[in-house]
Amino acid sequence: MKLFISSSGPRSQLVAKALHQWIPAILQSVEAFTSSEDIMKGSRWSQVVSENLASTDFGIICLTPENQHEPWLLFEAGALSKSLNMGSVATFLLDMNSSDVKDPLAQFQGTRPDSEDVFKLLETLNRRLPAPLTQPRLTNLFEALWPDLEEKLIAARKKVVTKPTRRSEREVLDEVLDRIRSFERLVAPVALGSGHLIGVDRMVPQWDELDWESYLQNTLAIDVLFRDGNPWRERNEATLRLLAQREGVRLRVVLPDPNDDAVVKQSDQPHDFGLDKARERIKRCIEGFRLLRDMTDTRARIEVYASRELPLYAWCRMDAVGMFLPYAHGRRPPMPAFVLSETGSLFQICQADFEMLAERAAPVV
Repeated sequence: MKLFISSSGPRSQLVAKALHQWIPAILQSVEAFTSSEDIMKGSRWSQVVSENLASTDFGIICLTPENQHEPWLLFEAGALSKSLNMGSVATFLLDMNSSDVKDPLAQFQGTRPDSEDVFKLLETLNRRLPAPLTQPRLTNLFEALWPDLEEKLIAARKKVVTKPTRRSEREVLDEVLDRIRSFERLVAPVALGSGHLIGVDRMVPQWDELDWESYLQNTLAIDVLFRDGNPWRERNEATLRLLAQREGVRLRVVLPDPNDDAVVKQSDQPHDFGLDKARERIKRCIEGFRLLRDMTDTRARIEVYASRELPLYAWCRMDAVGMFLPYAHGRRPPMPAFVLSETGSLFQICQADFEMLAERAAPVV
């Protein structure tokens, strides 16, 4: 049985290292893998990770409060969930409760770092072995070796985490996309349309060519992220008004903060409208969504946020479908748009990024 242990950050890696050594000491037919322990210097990192992700039988994701939104951890979780059934992936929680875990990681069963919950995880792994240990044998081994794991978990909990110098979101996204492309080339060297891990259903030459009305009209959960959403809002205004009148609909909009000159200036780079015009365009878009929110017949829940962090791409999530548009640098031909499925890793990365920006942004009252 092959076990893939995913981690990100110093405390998470300590937990992964402890589990990597401890689980096979009890279940000797388990072959555990974690990149911090099993990739030799000089090896092709992406190839080793991809081979183990593709052949694993069970996955454990080591979560801490500081790493659950890390893009690479989300990608590995997406790859595991794509290749395994839901019951074959578990999160291992350090200094967290299950209620602290956000989607998409909240869909997995969580394990607390106490003897009762860890034993249940061990039982789950044991049942999947071709020749499982008897219950008395498993219990005896667990009781003998649990103190060793407990000591290492306590040490991981006490480790002081130094906040790293924050990279720009562009650097983070570029790194994640490079890793995803590398992984896809290794495990699925096929056409883009069959990208089963990234989750690209199709590509269209331009954002405006998407049939927005068909996607929007029956949607309950809509999240949109733009640098300047006026063309999209105006084009879909009639459909958005109908959605606003429906119970159960939730629309969340994140736009640049028009009062932050630095963000407005950056958002204007592809267009070169000038600072004042760019600011007015953003204000007009925010006001359009505010009016939609404040209509007398509005029954939907509409939330508008002003962000001081510049979006790196346009994103529209409609229930289980996502629309992704990379932003061009400067004046270039229109970039292609991608239709993404919820089960794909790129959808999960974009949605996690949206949740982070919405959480940091200021609500528009």
